[in-house]
Amino acid sequence: MSTNQNNLVLEPGKTIEYIEGEILTVKFSKWGIYGKLKIKNQIFNYSLKDLDFSKKVIVGLDLIIEKGFCIKNKKDEIVITDGKFGKANIKLKLERYYDIREKQRKILTGIVRQIDKANNNIIFEIEQFIPPYHIERCIILSTNEETLEKIIDANKNKISRIKGHLNETGFQVESIEILPENHFWYKFVETRDHHPDKIDNFSQIITQQMEVVDSLYESFRKFIFNFWKDVSKSSLITLKELLYSKIFLGELKPPYNILITDNDIKNYFNTMLDFCTNSDFIKNTFEEPEDFILYLKNFYPNYRFQH
Repeated sequence: MSTNQNNLVLEPGKTIEYIEGEILTVKFSKWGIYGKLKIKNQIFNYSLKDLDFSKKVIVGLDLIIEKGFCIKNKKDEIVITDGKFGKANIKLKLERYYDIREKQRKILTGIVRQIDKANNNIIFEIEQFIPPYHIERCIILSTNEETLEKIIDANKNKISRIKGHLNETGFQVESIEILPENHFWYKFVETRDHHPDKIDNFSQIITQQMEVVDSLYESFRKFIFNFWKDVSKSSLITLKELLYSKIFLGELKPPYNILITDNDIKNYFNTMLDFCTNSDFIKNTFEEPEDFILYLKNFYPNYRFQH
């Protein structure tokens, strides 16, 4: 089996070392979870044995399988499964919904709030999730009145993923994908607007973020011990709590903080660690590690939106 997902070849009976793709559908049976998975431009079946994993598997997230297996079903279709010894996980890949790396091309996702017709074109406003509540004006060029009406009817107040490019008139749409109502972003909006207590729907995402912070905490712990030999257990606990608060109590309030990517967290804390390492005054200014931690808490800025 090839592990290059650009030219993916799956062979029944072969082990899958690592694979990931966008979850298109989720269904349940007494044997587990199954559905469709999009990997690059190919669509495959998947099957997972762990029903306890069911709340974590949401349309629109990415499914990751390590040490999985490949089989064929009764319809002679390829099925990707975690098998007996494999491990399944989920992840939010924000670049599937927001990609502005190229200056002239964009992927945006949000709620279509207003649609107007002008000169046989559609101009509509989409409320993005990143940045929060930001409104983007988009233009659809068309001379077909019937097509325009269908687009208006289909998209109003729906969540759509839009691909397009910037030109002299603004953001011109190339394609619109209306997301299904069981999609991650609908659950996000429901949590944001009506049921903040349902943040536990995203517990797996939060857990993964915390694991990233935990891994970076080790670097800060070593840094502190380089300056002060006597560091109490309570100081280390305070340090870890501080690192959590810098991310989860920062500018992006729940549920928006679940949109902070692993790379964003790593970049933020690497910058903080560089600041600490390059600050000559630290050892001379702070006699105790507790004072230094207090300084970071009060004077080093919390995570801020970077996109």
